[in-house]
Amino acid sequence: MGVARGGGRADQTEENLTMAQPRGYRKADRPIARVVVKFHDDVELPWEDGVERSIQARDLGPWADLTRSFPGITLIRNVTNVNPDEFQELVGRAVELDPDYRPPNFLNYFAVLCPARIDSEALAGAFRDWRIVERAWVELPLGGAATPGGANGELPKQSYLEAPAGSFPSFTGGINARYAWTHCGDGTGQVLISYERAMSAHEDIVFPGNPLAGVNDQTGQWSEVGHGTAVLGIVAMQDNGVGGVGIAYKLADFQWTSPYDGTTTPARRNALMAAIKHFTRPGAVAYGRVLLFEVVIPTIKDAMGRDRFQMPVEVYDDYYQTIRLATALGIVVIEPAGNRREDLDTYTDASTGQSVLVPGVRDSGALLVGACDPSTRQRWAEFSPFGMNIGTNFGSRVNCFAWGDLVWTADFDGGLGVYDNFNGTSAASAIIAGAALVVQTLAETNAGGRLSGVQMRDVLSNPLTGTPPVDEAGGVPARIGIMPDLGKIIDSYGIGSLPDVFLRDNLIDTGAAHTGPISASPDIIVLPSVGTQQDPPVPDGQVAYGEGSGLENNDAIGYTVTAGRDNFVYVRVKNRGAVGAQNTKTTVYWAPAATLVRPDTWRLVGTTGVTTVPAGGALTVPSPLRWLQANVPPPGHYCFVGLVGADGDRQPDPVNIPIWLADWDAFFHLIRDNNNITWRNFDVVQMGSPGWALSEPLPIPLFGPDPDPDPFAASFLAPGAYDRARPFTLEVCARLPEGAQLWLEAPVGLITALHALSPFVRIVGDRAFVPIGAHGCRRIGSGLFPARSLNPIRLLVNMPPEARKHGGEIAVRQLYEELEVGRVTFRVGSPKP
Repeated sequence: MGVARGGGRADQTEENLTMAQPRGYRKADRPIARVVVKFHDDVELPWEDGVERSIQARDLGPWADLTRSFPGITLIRNVTNVNPDEFQELVGRAVELDPDYRPPNFLNYFAVLCPARIDSEALAGAFRDWRIVERAWVELPLGGAATPGGANGELPKQSYLEAPAGSFPSFTGGINARYAWTHCGDGTGQVLISYERAMSAHEDIVFPGNPLAGVNDQTGQWSEVGHGTAVLGIVAMQDNGVGGVGIAYKLADFQWTSPYDGTTTPARRNALMAAIKHFTRPGAVAYGRVLLFEVVIPTIKDAMGRDRFQMPVEVYDDYYQTIRLATALGIVVIEPAGNRREDLDTYTDASTGQSVLVPGVRDSGALLVGACDPSTRQRWAEFSPFGMNIGTNFGSRVNCFAWGDLVWTADFDGGLGVYDNFNGTSAASAIIAGAALVVQTLAETNAGGRLSGVQMRDVLSNPLTGTPPVDEAGGVPARIGIMPDLGKIIDSYGIGSLPDVFLRDNLIDTGAAHTGPISASPDIIVLPSVGTQQDPPVPDGQVAYGEGSGLENNDAIGYTVTAGRDNFVYVRVKNRGAVGAQNTKTTVYWAPAATLVRPDTWRLVGTTGVTTVPAGGALTVPSPLRWLQANVPPPGHYCFVGLVGADGDRQPDPVNIPIWLADWDAFFHLIRDNNNITWRNFDVVQMGSPGWALSEPLPIPLFGPDPDPDPFAASFLAPGAYDRARPFTLEVCARLPEGAQLWLEAPVGLITALHALSPFVRIVGDRAFVPIGAHGCRRIGSGLFPARSLNPIRLLVNMPPEARKHGGEIAVRQLYEELEVGRVTFRVGSPKP
């Protein structure tokens, strides 16, 4: 890109241009619109005002014809506060940081200032017909993405700071900022620049004073002062005992830049470049700093000539390219999606015909923000007495959403102590900016450095660490992205300032939120006593099973509970947190083998010794707990439940068992989202051992003409929820040797509820026998499980003598809303010699 050309003075402002008019200048000639023209990158033009002189001299385009239709026009530089050398330096830095970045020729953007007598849309269309023109469009004054509304009064709770909770249509909570504050996620050390038309001083914010570029627009019929004040309040209201508290209330530095300069056609890119220059000034590191747009494009024509309203700023190509420069420099850029219910996927660029807001067509790297109704989590919309479709824009390009209404924050109506409700994608974007600043604080403090803009977008829009929206009526997808949950982000990415101890659910569990198996923990190990003089059976569990033992990822050790003697339980713990976990201990329970281990079936085994688990994820083994033989249940199949906690990372408290029983959502959250609890819900059983042998003949022949003389069975429970009947799914996965046969025996009522009856199901009395393939997975069915039901089930296995020489495995899992809530796993091996 040849950006290092000479040209016009970088310090010549648009105000100078509009004042330097020829004699006879009339007020009617005052510019009211701006047409931006982007020439193709390979077109060599001097970077100077009046560049049409070069175009005419070199016969690059029909300028004379154009001026006959649009007399008096001239081309000026579109940005005036950056010189070619500064562009070259910024682009060079961006390419080093982002090898995928392909910069445009920033020195080929020019503009025409149009008075009322010039048809600006027609002029843009005429430019688009030129061979050397890549794009041309009419730029209108930027508008805020919301306005303050509602009545003043006593400051209510800022509910958007709370953890998400509830159910449709009465959801509560938002981004879970309060949890982040407990980890010192408060904006410390962070810098924010807001692209905003106006703001004012307030008792609860630190007013930044003059903008980096432009002026504070406190005039006009629709003053923007309250808008800017509200945005800053959401992000950074002080913890000063007055008013509210911002999401990133310890923000180190706030600056703002204004696209308004007192004229009707300001050089708005100057405001954007001023922000980038501030972030990249000598001694500063732009990487991971946050730039928040709080403006939208009021209207723009698409390729079909239709007016599209309240569009993201990046539909203007020069904004897109400058935003892409910013994100290539590592800056986090946040844009509101707009407030006119526009489907962004259907917008096509007037110059190219491309769907520029569809992922895969082009990507600025910015984080695009939609808005939701706080109660329903559907798209935010509101009634307009003027017939406008007021509500969030949406589309596949929208990454995140947050509250679009009832966002209580600082306001301005002439006083310093005013608070009000704020709405729209402006409010939502400010909330997301606050979340980004919180994450940056924790990433810089605990993870070695700030995140880039694209990395931040990936984190905040991760569906595993956020809250999804609710679809529109008729199941129409919301397409407004994900609302980040700072609690889940901190826990899943391990960036908190507290310890984060966990027990693995399976061998690939990292402690982050996951959708995999939850009942196959390798970290609860049981060994029988070897005699009082020699106990414990393994003197040093850390050496035997901890980090460096070689058995860190072995889930086939210590699987047998031996009746008639004491047993020792060893627990292995990891810590994902940034600091060591002091006073770590694990409490272990046992329960009947079940695909849903309800807490009313738990029985205490004991608590391990106290230890310190270092940060960094090293597998740590405290001293074991002794399980006295008098408390060991009879031979059979059981499930172990382990709950771990430490100072700063509390263990799930068994005192909450009544709550978990009464509130299924709370128990489901405990199962799926809490890494302080795990299950080892399987046992390794030798054929013919107690618990597998059939105690009575089968009521009907199941295994063909030559049945095995010694078939065996494995019993377990498939319980329903405790509070009320709920829908569950049962699935069986088997990996048995050739020649093996497998049946599932269950109550007829359960098989009926699962809609699993077929001509192949055998029924005897109140029991149903369902044939299962010896290889692969089979979904038995889905249906309502009665409240507090236990549903006893047996797996009946026939393994002919030849097949017994080989091992196999059978797993049964129970799902709720397609997420596993538990499983039993039976491993079948050859007989002991």
